[in-house]
Amino acid sequence: MSSSDLLGYRDATAVVVGCSTGIGAATARLLHEFGARVHAVGRNEPSVSHERFHHLDLTDPVAISATAAVLNDIGPIDHLFVCAGVPMTRPPREVLHVNYFGVRHLVELVEPSIVDGGAIGIVSSNTASGWEARLPALLDLLHESHHANGSAWCDAHPELLTNGFATYVMAKQAVIAWAIRWSSSLACRRRIRVNCTLPGPTDTPMVDEIAAEIGSEAFESYPHPVLGHIPTAEQQAWPLLLLSSRLNRVVTGTALLCDEGVSTGRMNGEIDLTSMKSG
Repeated sequence: MSSSDLLGYRDATAVVVGCSTGIGAATARLLHEFGARVHAVGRNEPSVSHERFHHLDLTDPVAISATAAVLNDIGPIDHLFVCAGVPMTRPPREVLHVNYFGVRHLVELVEPSIVDGGAIGIVSSNTASGWEARLPALLDLLHESHHANGSAWCDAHPELLTNGFATYVMAKQAVIAWAIRWSSSLACRRRIRVNCTLPGPTDTPMVDEIAAEIGSEAFESYPHPVLGHIPTAEQQAWPLLLLSSRLNRVVTGTALLCDEGVSTGRMNGEIDLTSMKSG
C-alpha cells in the first residue's frame, strides 16, 4: 500500500464544491491523484481532472436544490468538501448567502446520500477565530436554514449588513457554529464526521480580488511565522484532506486553525496585527 492510500481516498466518490480555483481546485487535484472519483461543483468548470462538472451558483436556492438532486443520484458519496466562498469585497448579502446560507443549504440536502461513516470538510477562515464567544449572538442566524428565510433575516437585520468585512466574519463564524453544532447528532445518527479548516491569507484568486479592491499593503505586511511566505492553495488543501481522511476517524466537530500560528499568536500577545499597513 502506498502512503497516499493510507488516507483512504482511492476509489472513493468525492464531491468538491468551489472547485475551479484556489483551495478547492487544489483539493480536487490531490483527490484525483489519490485515486478518488471527483465530482466538481462550482460556477466555472475546473482544469483539474474530474468525473463530471456540476454548475452551481450558491446564491440561487433553486439551483442548489437541482444540483443536490443530481449529486444524490451519483451516490453513495464518501466525502463532501466545500471550499466555495466569496470575499468580503462583494456585496454583504452575497457574502452571507454564499458563505453561509448557500453552503448550509447544499450540505443539508446532500447529506442523506453520504455513506454512513463518511466525512464532510468545510473551508472557513481564520477571521472567524473566536466564534465560540459569539455563539449566543449567532443563534438567531443559525435558526434560519434556507435562502428564503435568509433573505427575510437580512431584511430584518440591515444594521448587520453595512460592512463587508463584518458580514464576512459573521458568515464564516456562522458556518462553523452550524457545522460543529450539527456534528454530534450526525455522528450519533450516521457516524459521519464534520470538520472545518480556518485558513489565513492564501495565494488564491480570492486574495488577488481583495488586494485589487483595497490594495496589497495589508497582505504584504501580514506575518507568516512558519512558512515565511503566503501559503499556497495546496498547502491549505492538505489539512482539509487529512482531517477528512480515515486516519482521523476520531476527529469530528473540529475547527482547525491553519494560519501558521497567527491567531494563537494574537491570543497570547506574541503577534500584533494592529501594526499592519492597510490600503
